Amino acid sequence: MSALDKFLDAHGAMRKVSATGYRGPCRACGASEKSGCLSISEGDTGALLVKCFKGGCDAEAIAGSVGLALHDLFPERLSGHHVKGPRRRGLLSANEALDMLKFEAELTTVAAANLAHGVALTDQDLDRLRQACSRIASLYAEVRS
Repeated sequence: MSALDKFLDAHGAMRKVSATGYRGPCRACGASEKSGCLSISEGDTGALLVKCFKGGCDAEAIAGSVGLALHDLFPERLSGHHVKGPRRRGLLSANEALDMLKFEAELTTVAAANLAHGVALTDQDLDRLRQACSRIASLYAEVRS
């Protein structure tokens, strides 16, 4: 049984509103039957996407309100089917990435201005400038991936 089917069976009052979406009351925040503030749909991976537009209830509270656990919102894993590989670091938010880029760009601007005025960079300055270039390159790669 898919995660969507489990949820629909457990909830009992969801109505289909599109080819892949359902709306209904959110049992977690006690929304009325007519509000339709809870939206659910099945994602590309088979995971259930849930959103409460009234109370902003989290997925765990929404699942619990109909007697399911958070793991019930995800498809079952096949036994022995585990993909090993390098773990990817967590992505920065857009604001965090822009703040980092701004700071590193300002640092490189200061270094360039110092060089333009004949001020030699110390070994520590050069190391920090290399780190700035590396961070900018990493941000570029992260956005391009």
